[in-house]
Amino acid sequence: MIKYLVLLFNMLAFLVYQVIFTEGVTINQTVPATAKPGSEFTVELRINKGSIGGFAKLQQDLPEGFTATAIENSGGSFSFNNQSVKIIWASLPSQPELKVTYKVSVAGNASGKKTIAGKFSYVDAANQKQSVGVDEASIDISASEPEAKKEETQPSSGGGTTTTATDIKKEEESKAPQVQTITAARTMPTEVEGEFTVEITLGKGSISGYCKLQETLPEGFTAKAIDRDNSEFTFVNQVVKFVWVSVSAKQEQLKVSYKVTLDKKVSGAQTIEGLFSYIENDETKKYLLQSGNINIKAPAATSEPVATKEPENKTSGDSAKTTTTTTAATTTGSSGSSTETSSSSSSGTTTATTTGSSGSSTETSSSSTSTETKPVTNVPSANTNVNYRVQISATHQNVEVSYFTGKYGISEQIYAEMHEGWNKFTVGGFNEYKNARDHRENIRGKGVDGPFVTAYNSGRRITVQEALMITSQKWYR
Repeated sequence: MIKYLVLLFNMLAFLVYQVIFTEGVTINQTVPATAKPGSEFTVELRINKGSIGGFAKLQQDLPEGFTATAIENSGGSFSFNNQSVKIIWASLPSQPELKVTYKVSVAGNASGKKTIAGKFSYVDAANQKQSVGVDEASIDISASEPEAKKEETQPSSGGGTTTTATDIKKEEESKAPQVQTITAARTMPTEVEGEFTVEITLGKGSISGYCKLQETLPEGFTAKAIDRDNSEFTFVNQVVKFVWVSVSAKQEQLKVSYKVTLDKKVSGAQTIEGLFSYIENDETKKYLLQSGNINIKAPAATSEPVATKEPENKTSGDSAKTTTTTTAATTTGSSGSSTETSSSSSSGTTTATTTGSSGSSTETSSSSTSTETKPVTNVPSANTNVNYRVQISATHQNVEVSYFTGKYGISEQIYAEMHEGWNKFTVGGFNEYKNARDHRENIRGKGVDGPFVTAYNSGRRITVQEALMITSQKWYR
């Protein structure tokens, strides 16, 4: 009696264990009762998994003469190898029920009763591996072939049947693994100056499960995803990666795109290499994409103004510049020729020479003042005769002062002037050179490249050296 009570207790404990630790997982399998040799049928499984998640695997062993291809995997990775169907989930989907279907092809020489069984394995909440069996399903493969195929089998002299070459060929074809045809098309410009878009369309056929597309970009290229097509995107060490944990066999095409930003130093012919990887029959297969060639044109004159530095006088000023303008006029008459040449500079000389029938004369004059073009825009007159400013940029292009406000965060008034054919931009207005020098460092701290102090006398631009001499101030580095 005690023996039976112990046995009953063990059975109850086992049932409780099944209820608790299998978390109510149930599996219903649908398989047709009969099939003919050379035909196809569908196996359907509905897995009521409840709330379990994480890693899981469904495995079914098929009889000899059966081959399987995926139809629907509910996000799992399908494979068929050595008569075993495997569907693996790296992480189970959230829905409580999974539907799995796959197609079975029956060999032409198959016959008799066949069984299909399997099990569903998963990791429970306690991180323990659990398994639930799939009830065996029987299917009867009729010994007689379909009517259309009877003519291929002829009676032998012994009264039996003879297998024809056609039967052998069909049997070999049914056992041979399917060869996937991969196609790939990369769309991108052939020549660019700045950003551009790369679009890739992959024809993957019935491939399912894990897939990966990677693109190797040249140095100076930076990539950002546009369309991921439900993949995980990364860009590390010049390699673009699109990774699909599990794609459906029904989705015959994958389409992704990404934007490339170029470093300013990149130019000339560049090449993008691509590789598509996938798993087939538990083996990793690779498909090499055709290289993408693109020519990066050297940028034309940049739209960003380029600051220019006037040469510094290391001993007596922050900036000293000499400009020279030469004009020549020649007149020829009956009595000879007359040539007049004038030259002017901020601290240069002017020479005029006239030659005629009666001889020649030369006049030379020297001036210490500048004949530079006066400002034509909004440089105001200084409160005193001489003041100092900080130049932040000079460019031949037309640029609004709002550009510098936005780029460098300069909140003070920015003055623009045309000087020596350049658009020059300055800030500040200081009577003391030292204060202008200090403000120059503040402007440099905002990211301005190479700001320097310049000077004005009654609104006319002069050299800092002249300004220091006029104001009897000391120069500071």
